[in-house]
Amino acid sequence: MRVIFVLLLFHLNYFLPAQTEKGQLTETEQFVFYGHYWMNMHHFFMEEALLRLHGNHSILPKAAMKQMDNFEVQRIENTVEYYMENLSDEDLQTSDYMKAFKSWIITQDQHALKGIPAQFKTHCFNLIQASLTYRTYLWDDHQKTLNDILGKNLELIKMTEIPVINQLEKLTQGHWQEEKIRVDLCFTGINSEEKGQITPYNTLNPTQVVMTSNVAESPKGNWLEVLYQQAGGNLISPASGEVSNTISEVSAEMLINSPKDLWLAYWYYFTGEAVKQVLAKNGVENYAPSIVRNEPFTECYSTLDKYLPLYISGKKTLHAVTKKIVKKVNR
Repeated sequence: MRVIFVLLLFHLNYFLPAQTEKGQLTETEQFVFYGHYWMNMHHFFMEEALLRLHGNHSILPKAAMKQMDNFEVQRIENTVEYYMENLSDEDLQTSDYMKAFKSWIITQDQHALKGIPAQFKTHCFNLIQASLTYRTYLWDDHQKTLNDILGKNLELIKMTEIPVINQLEKLTQGHWQEEKIRVDLCFTGINSEEKGQITPYNTLNPTQVVMTSNVAESPKGNWLEVLYQQAGGNLISPASGEVSNTISEVSAEMLINSPKDLWLAYWYYFTGEAVKQVLAKNGVENYAPSIVRNEPFTECYSTLDKYLPLYISGKKTLHAVTKKIVKKVNR
């Protein structure tokens, strides 16, 4: 029995990345992946709060809740209530408070919060009071989920990151961030369609990405595409970058306002095509990009699909195809 136990420990340690004190799991040429304890607690409680506010849903597992005593349950509930009453209106990506909190919390080690700024005292008190219960009943399962997700995608990331990034730089005529991009894997439940669900997001300068556990793993390559969509935030934005500038120039020439979110439709199309092409070269055939499967831009997709391939193949300039697209979309 002792031999089996030792072998089991070896098996787990071999296949699951070991965390550093700051929660680092592993890194590739372009990314550094983290499963940071406090970042996970923060996103877990935010997700629980939002789900309850939007429809009385929960990602607290019933089996774990049954193991807790009343005191432990109350500590979890107190923290959920704090998030519901004080933080649920703060956008994780754009709120000044949330951006500042994320920038600070990721500097903390896995076991204690030290030197807490005054503006975060009450927030951190609520995390700390729930921490022992969270670590005892939930964290192991959350870690396993994050490690499983990373394990399923890591080799594909390593095979595709350089060719995909090169293609995205070419298409956007921009430059990928030079320093490696931090990617925090955060447990927010398993893939579902519940309202209030936190989805992957980024913050810029420097680019940092939060990849949530609810990203669908099917079809193979979807997780990869979502990662590149978020990680390329410095290549394209509503107000800067060659794509947005070209859309603005063409719209000005036509004496019309720039079509809303057309820059984002371009970005989804570019990332989808770049991932599709590179996956095909690595044995994953017939990948359908998210812009096709999820139809976020139904009104303009057929127009994009008619003209953007001419730019991607080098047959037309970005300016030339954008004139065609803006004219069609503006009708």
